[in-house]
Amino acid sequence: MPTIADFMQKLSYGALADLSIGGEGTGVIPDNQLPKLMVRANNALVALYTRFPLQIRTLILEAVDGISTYHLRAEYAQTSGSTQPTKYIKDTVADPFLGDLLQIEHVYDGEHNELPFNVRNDECSIRTTSYDSLELELPKTGDRYHIEYRARHEVFPLVPADLSLLQVRLPAQLEEAFMAHIAGNVYGAINSPQAMAKGQELLARFEAECAFLEDRNAVSQSQVSENSSFERGGWV
Repeated sequence: MPTIADFMQKLSYGALADLSIGGEGTGVIPDNQLPKLMVRANNALVALYTRFPLQIRTLILEAVDGISTYHLRAEYAQTSGSTQPTKYIKDTVADPFLGDLLQIEHVYDGEHNELPFNVRNDECSIRTTSYDSLELELPKTGDRYHIEYRARHEVFPLVPADLSLLQVRLPAQLEEAFMAHIAGNVYGAINSPQAMAKGQELLARFEAECAFLEDRNAVSQSQVSENSSFERGGWV
């Protein structure tokens, strides 16, 4: 699996070869420029993991009487060290919920039945009140719901100790789009007409790469298996 070090080297030799932030084609990113590229790498991964189903996970939510809106955030997880008085996300130390939710995909009840979700004109439908919050109708304490969601990539530190240890979990067909997104945003931040035009060209390449793969359904399966929440809850 490629690492962030591999991509930084490719950017230095390729799209960023003419810039100081890219090490001017030496294959080495200067230490003082690395945080700027790490910010853009994290942003590019969010864009790709939002657009494609690269990582699908499941969490278990246990309802509580009197609470109708449930926030799917790390502070409401059972294993978190937060001061929230009610922790209704049932995770484990071995498989903690880290608040990596990008988009809720499906909701199932404790009997493995898929529930109506954001269905217009359905009074029984579960609804989102925000991208990471659900509203349940008449929840009862102990009722369990299995929330399937699209999860983000691991967030990389801006000043990594060792770039070669940070794996980038992307299918090979998305690697060019990943680098185009990073480089496009680098050029877009430079205040010159030529650089801004180059940035637009690279971001157009990102869009074209993604659209090409979408048209061919070439990135249709998650690259990382669901976590073990289904199995823990008896979902085999």
